[in-house]
Amino acid sequence: MKVDRKLLWIAAGLLGTLVVLGILIGVAMALLRGRAARPAEATIPPQQIATWAAATLAALQSPAAPTPTGAAPSPTPLGATPPPASPPPTTASPAAAASPTPIPSATPVPSPTPPCLAASFVQDVTVPDGTEFAPGETFTKTWRLRNVGSCTWTVAFTAFFDQGDRLDAPVDVSLPHAVEPGETVDIAVEMRAPADPGTYKGYWKLRSDRGEAFGIGSDHNQAFWVEIRVVATPTPTPTPTPAPAETTITITHDPANSGTIYEDGDDTIGGSVLAGDTSNDVQARAYFTFDISAVSGTVLNAQLTLSGCRVMGDPFGPMGGLWLGEVEFALPLRPVHYNIPSTPITHLTAPPAGSYDVTSQVQADVTAGDPYFQIRLHPYGRDDDGAADYLMCSSATLQVTYRP
Repeated sequence: MKVDRKLLWIAAGLLGTLVVLGILIGVAMALLRGRAARPAEATIPPQQIATWAAATLAALQSPAAPTPTGAAPSPTPLGATPPPASPPPTTASPAAAASPTPIPSATPVPSPTPPCLAASFVQDVTVPDGTEFAPGETFTKTWRLRNVGSCTWTVAFTAFFDQGDRLDAPVDVSLPHAVEPGETVDIAVEMRAPADPGTYKGYWKLRSDRGEAFGIGSDHNQAFWVEIRVVATPTPTPTPTPAPAETTITITHDPANSGTIYEDGDDTIGGSVLAGDTSNDVQARAYFTFDISAVSGTVLNAQLTLSGCRVMGDPFGPMGGLWLGEVEFALPLRPVHYNIPSTPITHLTAPPAGSYDVTSQVQADVTAGDPYFQIRLHPYGRDDDGAADYLMCSSATLQVTYRP
């Protein structure tokens, strides 16, 4: 039986195509399983595999190339896998992508170690710069400083005057307490404003217990200061003080310390008040006492008035009238006061009429602090006529006008 050679070749080609197609499908399935297990690896899409298989089948079904005469075509061995038309594209795995180069972390720079002795200014607790004071006024300046060094300030540390205007302050003051690093301290100094107006500034620093001076600022050696202004105190315009109101009082004589004393030692103190002589020519002297303790200041006017007076005989004839004078005696009135001296006020040559000015006498007593004004009436001379001649007054008043 003669078999057609052409048909054999076609059958062989179909068989090879099926084999290749099976292999490709198996590879695709394996790739799909591998993709599920390793999501980072590249996979070949099933559509691409189908395209390759279709291209291979079309190539096998196309007419074979002419074969030289006498030469038989070389059949493709069964089971052999023809190479694909083109290699499948590859996709770079994300895992294979270049990792970013890590940025190296900065090496920390150690902080500089603070010096042992260092301060910083915090605030003016009292007397900020430019505070005004009157000449000679005292005040207390207080600074608040912080210890920014690494050493403790003990109570042996001091704040001392460095330069400028000292303002009558002490040359140094001790710290009120120990100050650890980071803590603050209030330093108070008593000062006095100068006498002359102007601006004054004094500079101060700190000193350790070993005598090392230090201060504030970036170099820890700058001074802190006090700055004041002295302003002249304006002279106040005196407000005119209104003159006190004038006061007028009327004082009646004190009967208990008024009366008559006779030259023979007899008296009628507290009773009738008369001046002259008796029928036996015994002379009598009359005394009046006024309490002026309520009067003060300036006595503007003082008037003495004798009232209720009557005359017996003729005391203004041969006797020569009566003397009215001021006397000074210690209370109570006694007979021993008969001969005390007097300062004349007036000479009566007739019965009293009106009032008598005793302003200067009352002012002298008020100035001396004497609470009593005392007067006496006594005969100017003697008549020895054997008749009673006298002036008797029942009342005496003193009217005083004064400004306290």
